[in-house]
Amino acid sequence: MLETVDSISAGKTEPVSRVRRHPVILRVSSLMVASVLSLMLLNAVVPPIVADQSDRAVVNAPVTLLTAPIDGEIDSLTMNPGYAAEAGDTLARISNVRLDRTTLISLQEKAGDAREN
Repeated sequence: MLETVDSISAGKTEPVSRVRRHPVILRVSSLMVASVLSLMLLNAVVPPIVADQSDRAVVNAPVTLLTAPIDGEIDSLTMNPGYAAEAGDTLARISNVRLDRTTLISLQEKAGDAREN
């Protein structure tokens, strides 16, 4: 069975079809995404493994929870970190513009009682 080929159609080459291009694009994009994800994973896992032990130092210092009897904003800190604080030292000044007079009187009485004890 012989087929005749038209001379006009014989000189033309067909362009690469989209069906053939899509798998290439998919492969390239999936390789890029996999590479980025693997680099991010290595960046997160490797540094803690190879870090010096001095980076993970534990300070053996007593921790004390400090609370204030009122809500407010800290105006000033009078103690610097790293220095020892003694009983009765002022650590911070707290201000609250919405504090009513009765609350202030009761807090002053509590502070006076604490000083007496």
